[in-house]
Amino acid sequence: PADVLGMTPSNNHSYKVQVFTWNIGNCTPNQVHPSWFLDADSYDSDIIVIGLQEVLDLESTSQHALKLLSNGDELPDGAHHTWKQYLEMLFVPNGFELVVMKPLVGLMSCLFIKQELMPYVSDVSAYVARTGIGGTYGNKGGVVFGFTLTGMKWSLINCHLAAGHSSFVQRNRDATYIMESSDILH
Repeated sequence: PADVLGMTPSNNHSYKVQVFTWNIGNCTPNQVHPSWFLDADSYDSDIIVIGLQEVLDLESTSQHALKLLSNGDELPDGAHHTWKQYLEMLFVPNGFELVVMKPLVGLMSCLFIKQELMPYVSDVSAYVARTGIGGTYGNKGGVVFGFTLTGMKWSLINCHLAAGHSSFVQRNRDATYIMESSDILH
């Protein structure tokens, strides 16, 4: 299909991508200023990727134990929902569409694309890789997005890995696992 952008899947095209990654330490949207996300570069971007870590208070073990038992660590809860609404309030009125949002316990990953590019977006997928507590729990891990835009395949990863200098080997092992376990990256 052709439109005012004149793009077809065979055209080479460059895109301006803005990436936000932030360990928010359980803060809420009312604790941040909109300019932390929405600045002059945002308006000129084609793709905005947001990777938040520690959306939830990871010290609240009872809340997360219940999620672990119910295998609900990929289901958005109140904090994820609040952040999703806040980010949509910022970006949608400025010409972006939320393509995908994927939570994993404390992680939250969002992909926004300019509305006029949406007819050229296809094959959207998301994958979660849990690396916490023996690879079974999502307090640590990654969210992988994949999509195709005008024939170009994209893969994006948001990770929350083990902290501290002594966890260097574990972080590398977990990062390798996240990349190798996702069909999106192959």
